[in-house]
Amino acid sequence: MWAGAHLSFMAGEAENLRLRVTRRDDPDLGKLIEWVLGIADARHRA
Repeated sequence: MWAGAHLSFMAGEAENLRLRVTRRDDPDLGKLIEWVLGIADARHRA
């Protein structure tokens, strides 16, 4: 009984880790926003 619960917990953790890694592979939204704002600021000053 306990072993089954432990295995399902481990499977859940593995799924969470996989999702986190997948999200990390996506472009960082914060960096993207900084980049766009930097371009907008540079154009505004030009």
